[in-house]
Amino acid sequence: MYNRQLDTFLLTAEYLNFSKAAAALYITPSAVIQQINHLEQDLQVTLFTRTRHGLELTKAGEFLKEEAAEYVRLGKKIRSELRQIDTRDNTICVGSSLFLKIRLVYDLWILFSKDQKHYDIRLINIDENPSALPEADLIESMYTNKSVLEKWNFLKICDVPLGCAVAKGHPLAAGNRLTIEDMKRYSVIFFQELVIEQQDLLLQKLRQQQIPVIDSEPYGGPLIWNCSCRQNILFAPTCMQDILYDMVFLPCPWDFTVSYGIYSRPNASAPAKEFLAFVQDVYFGENATEAVPVF
Repeated sequence: MYNRQLDTFLLTAEYLNFSKAAAALYITPSAVIQQINHLEQDLQVTLFTRTRHGLELTKAGEFLKEEAAEYVRLGKKIRSELRQIDTRDNTICVGSSLFLKIRLVYDLWILFSKDQKHYDIRLINIDENPSALPEADLIESMYTNKSVLEKWNFLKICDVPLGCAVAKGHPLAAGNRLTIEDMKRYSVIFFQELVIEQQDLLLQKLRQQQIPVIDSEPYGGPLIWNCSCRQNILFAPTCMQDILYDMVFLPCPWDFTVSYGIYSRPNASAPAKEFLAFVQDVYFGENATEAVPVF
């Protein structure tokens, strides 16, 4: 899938020492030198100059060092995905994290598995192990601009209303709905990862009403801190009440939504594709039913 001599080259370029690279690779220095010589012969360039003080990268070597790391990463990713495809003929792998929480798939799986008992489902916690993402076939999520899902397909199931979340101790927490005048006294924040329907229009409304807007932030501790300790207002889908349990959700003064559904990788396993076809059918097809899970 890729030339393994690049691994040797990258370690040698990092240490600028054949012996240290050999120790890291658990091979002999002569084996490292041999691999570097073969790589230089194959590329028809000189990658290192040998001096009395050790090794130095040539201009060609510096260029290869910059480019090879990404090339190796992609090669390993492809190898990993090929192994996963080859070994998951009867398994649907679902990736999950605190932000990418499973809310509908469990109940959908129960409906699906009534007629598909020969398939298994496996949950992968990608919060604890982000490198496990290539193993996942499906991810349940709000529509997001996360780069790791950029090339994935998205099956929209429903629209989730956008709400205004404030800390439980916030002065506005006791109310039933936020007014524009309420919002003018505080700053609002967006989730960086979310794609809000007509977000430009929402931002335009906020500016017209002179409501302070803080640059959007990714989900995490600093975002929660800004809302809880600095009394900011967070625009978030109402389905996230099960994550932001220390916050109170109030209806937004305007009707905006976030798309919610299931992401699938283009090369998802056959069982995963069958499951998605089932989901599409029970929500929108001829067999659409009110028995499917909703918010």
